[in-house]
Amino acid sequence: MVPERRLIDTAAEQPKVRAKVRPKPQMRTFYLRWCVTVVVAILAVSRFAAAAQVGYAIDRTQAQLQVAQAQELALQGQVSALTSAGRLTSIASKLNLAPAPPVLSVTVPASSAGAVRQPAGSGGRKSGAIAAVGALIESITRAVTGM
Repeated sequence: MVPERRLIDTAAEQPKVRAKVRPKPQMRTFYLRWCVTVVVAILAVSRFAAAAQVGYAIDRTQAQLQVAQAQELALQGQVSALTSAGRLTSIASKLNLAPAPPVLSVTVPASSAGAVRQPAGSGGRKSGAIAAVGALIESITRAVTGM
């Protein structure tokens, strides 16, 4: 066999000298501006996304509040319908309950400023008619408060 011969190239063995490429000063400014613009855009988008999430959470909470208020109004309507005087009267008649006696309401002023002062010569005695009306009012008050 014939040994293979290789050609030795001296130029190929020497390292090639490459020229260093320096960017132009205007390109440096362009790259710097481009990087700053991209960073600012990313920050703006992230802040917008956070604000949108907060807005959606507020909208969802307001919708839940409106639903809760509607349910409260519906429940108030049901309570008022169940406790209406006509319904309670019909239930009482079905259960053979006696109707409640009418209640007489009497209000008495708490302060003595509204009371009529008696003349000094009367000695604090009441006439018969006034005493009878006072006794009637007292008996009615005792009957009402005793229930």
